Amino acid sequence: MMRILSTRSLLQTALLLSISEICSGAAA
Repeated sequence: MMRILSTRSLLQTALLLSISEICSGAAA
């Protein structure tokens, strides 16, 4: 259970990072 949660949070963090990176790239 904990492993699934940590994996999910890792994916969520990576998704947020890539989204913010794309947004900053579009802004620049």
